Amino acid sequence: MEKMKPEIMVCQCSSMEHHVAYWIDGEDGQVYMNVYLSPLPFLQRVWAALKYIFGYRCKYGHWEEFVLGEEHVEDLLKIAKSLDPTKKVYFQSKGHDIA
Repeated sequence: MEKMKPEIMVCQCSSMEHHVAYWIDGEDGQVYMNVYLSPLPFLQRVWAALKYIFGYRCKYGHWEEFVLGEEHVEDLLKIAKSLDPTKKVYFQSKGHDIA
């Protein structure tokens, strides 16, 4: 079995704390994505752990952001086509159609 090689998408803000690593598995037809979450300072992690231990649940969960820009179009098209190659994916960017 061929080892899957990750590809990295870096947030439009260019921070390496905001990035997504993804692998396209051609055999299973699935895409695996790992979203990097910025580490919290020690005391904030302790506070979050204590709230978790005592059953506190935020209705919004824990979130980080990833801003998509034009530089991500090719990666997103590659992911979309790998999930369902029978569908036609069209994207119009600055007057050019990308199929």
